[in-house]
Amino acid sequence: FIKDTVIIKCEQSSWKIIYTGNELLPFVVQKINTELGAESTFSLVPFDRGVYAVGNVGITTDDSVNVFRIDEKIPDAVFDINNDNEGVYRVHGIRDYSQQLVYWTFPSEDENPTFPNRVLVYNYVDGSYSFFNDSFTCFGYYQDFNDTKWSSLTLQWQEFVQPWNEG
Repeated sequence: FIKDTVIIKCEQSSWKIIYTGNELLPFVVQKINTELGAESTFSLVPFDRGVYAVGNVGITTDDSVNVFRIDEKIPDAVFDINNDNEGVYRVHGIRDYSQQLVYWTFPSEDENPTFPNRVLVYNYVDGSYSFFNDSFTCFGYYQDFNDTKWSSLTLQWQEFVQPWNEG
């Protein structure tokens, strides 16, 4: 979703579904771009004003009106992704909010691995790129939970004043 528009990324095209408010025709599907899509299913990284994706001919951003390539500084990088061993399905992306970076893990064309062995890092503030030799199968977010456990309490039952449903 970008605001109230649903973005659909196909391998070589980009589409959007728009709510019309008409009871007879509530939604309309419109093509945004005929050649820039997302070849790698798990490469999509959502932002508030668009979505980044790794396609078959470039790394793009889609704002529901236009699709633009954002990889002008490294135009051939997507051709370094190994498509053997289902490599297209092994590209995975995530946004690092605190560092203002996007990470994509991918299998390198040079070594023909089964699993990803490179990481492409994109600084979306200044538009710079870096490559790292590292092996991640996918990315995800982690939240540390510091919930109080009964076994770790040092208080007596009568001294414990927090409500049961407190975070």
